[in-house]
Amino acid sequence: IIVFLISSGFFVWILPGNNNIIDMGESSLQTFFSQAPGILMFLFPAFTMRCFAEETKTGTLELLITQPISIFKIILSKYLAASFLAVLTILPTLIYYISVYQMGEITGNIDHPSTIGGYLGLLLLSITYVAIGILASSLSKNQGLVEAPPHLAALESLGIVFNLGKSVQESIPINFFVLLLGAGSAVIDNVPLVAASMGMFDLAMDDKVWHFIAYSAGTGGSMLIIGSAAGVVAMGMEKISFFWYLKNIAWLAAIGYLTGACSFLLFQSL
Repeated sequence: IIVFLISSGFFVWILPGNNNIIDMGESSLQTFFSQAPGILMFLFPAFTMRCFAEETKTGTLELLITQPISIFKIILSKYLAASFLAVLTILPTLIYYISVYQMGEITGNIDHPSTIGGYLGLLLLSITYVAIGILASSLSKNQGLVEAPPHLAALESLGIVFNLGKSVQESIPINFFVLLLGAGSAVIDNVPLVAASMGMFDLAMDDKVWHFIAYSAGTGGSMLIIGSAAGVVAMGMEKISFFWYLKNIAWLAAIGYLTGACSFLLFQSL
């Protein structure tokens, strides 16, 4: 929930450009409704990836099935729980509506029907993402693989992703954005991140930016142990705690990541 609020707030209120509500000069949440689906498609699989995949992997699913509960009720309960969490994720963004409502030259000068329709559409899209994630979770024991299908399915709407990439290129240097992309891979699986970048940038196949994206997404995830499937497996097999890794290894990985990025950019400029 916090990640979604920070991400949407950054793109809608802070990042300058046509998608910035203040720069746009209109009492409208259109930019929020256009950006939110692209952000949510990365976050909702985190809600759903453990619904069945983790239980199948640990063997607790068999114990659940032996209880006097029908399969339908098990699936429905997990779906409703994840959908409720999705609603809680979107609910705090009503502060955006209140802000725009108060910021207009005439207080309350906002298109209420389109705003209500936008929120309704976002809620319906969210529970659809939840349904796709639960389906993927029921088909695989690997949580990393579970995360990818909902992301890639959502990427069929590349218009959203491409517009996001275009606004980023207009606002900040592309190399800086790629660095942030690498840092994001420490939290989000790098497969959907790279897939998203393919939709964001209309570049030549051998452009150096793709090389930089490959480096950033491949090594940035090491800054947190949860940034890769291998790290999650190591946590279980070697009993490595998240906070131990954060305290002892994360800063070294961050230094290595930034040093490598600077070296890459230096050689690129020669």
